[in-house]
Amino acid sequence: MSDWSEAVDESGKVYYVNSVTNETTWTRPDGYAAPTPAPKPAAIPSPRPRPGSISVKSGGHAVNVIKQGYLHKKGHVVKNWKTRYFVLTREALTYWETGAMTKQKGMIQLTSNTVIEKAPADGHRYLYRFNLTADVLQAGGVKGGTTTFERVYHLASDDDEDRQEWMRIIAQTIEERKAFLNGMQ
Repeated sequence: MSDWSEAVDESGKVYYVNSVTNETTWTRPDGYAAPTPAPKPAAIPSPRPRPGSISVKSGGHAVNVIKQGYLHKKGHVVKNWKTRYFVLTREALTYWETGAMTKQKGMIQLTSNTVIEKAPADGHRYLYRFNLTADVLQAGGVKGGTTTFERVYHLASDDDEDRQEWMRIIAQTIEERKAFLNGMQ
């Protein structure tokens, strides 16, 4: 058995890792034989992801990721800014403590009422801000029911180009979500 195994970087490029020495290389090591994949059971076809999207496991099922990366988020209760790892899918914008995605910190559901807008700079540190206004469903309302309220999420990027890209792709995803939901009615 070889000490080498395949790994994939963020761009999808395959590289090789030696489990004994922790050495990495882009070229296939001598004597490395790729494991034989097990035959796949027949599956129900799923919708094809958009070009450029990837799939990750979340809650035990695969979701298509449209965009992911670090943004700064202003706290809702404690008003300090924290850097979070954001993952945009067709249904939601989730945010995690780090890019390892082991501890989810929150989820912003994308609905027909979700609005995204450019925001003014916050002092000298967070110059490239934008706000996402979304409906939040809260359990424990009157007589144990649920209530819906509007919440503004304050987000910031490190540069204007990144902010514009996040705003464009989130707005596009919201519009596609609206069209999808309208088509179901």
